Amino acid sequence: DRLQIRAYYNLPPLKEGFSGFFDIYELAVMSGVVVVLPGQTFQPGGTPNKINSPDAKTAGDAIAVTVYAVDAHGNKMNFNGPVNLSVPDPSVSASFSSPVNLVNGSGSTFGFIYTAGTHVVLASHTATGFTDTSSVQINPGSYNAAAGKLLLLAAGETQRPGFASGKSGAAIPVTANTNTTFTIVACDPFYNMDPAYSGGNFSLSS
Repeated sequence: DRLQIRAYYNLPPLKEGFSGFFDIYELAVMSGVVVVLPGQTFQPGGTPNKINSPDAKTAGDAIAVTVYAVDAHGNKMNFNGPVNLSVPDPSVSASFSSPVNLVNGSGSTFGFIYTAGTHVVLASHTATGFTDTSSVQINPGSYNAAAGKLLLLAAGETQRPGFASGKSGAAIPVTANTNTTFTIVACDPFYNMDPAYSGGNFSLSS
């Protein structure tokens, strides 16, 4: 950045003087990375070097991600190289274009999170071990959408939102002429339950 310093006497008559403009350079050593999601703004000068909370997204929406390499004071470094992006929770279905290649200290890409909930997006620089996170709220989509899905769970099966089949586990064997339980779940296209949906006249058949 470029700065100019002003000196002034704040009583009438106002008197002031100005220094010449001079350059402020970042420190020569990379000291961290900063991951910024939509709704956040990169702001150097102190941890966490960003302000505001990420905007909530709907499951499956594209999420723009920007990563910065910073010095000890959060100033963007003139750094070129890869930084990995991930959602570290294995119960969350997500995909990111990773690594993102930083050029002159920053790089941008898109990612997708398919499992509803509040989830951590992790940026990590392997060579240095520097990491940073931002948490984003992912809301379920609508069952009434054209791609909404109906999920049927037998005893022994568990809903697994965001994944291909929408469930895990195996149905428990049932003895003939005994009762068993099934659960019907109205889901968005990624098998997240739609809490806004009610009604429906569902039937079971074999």
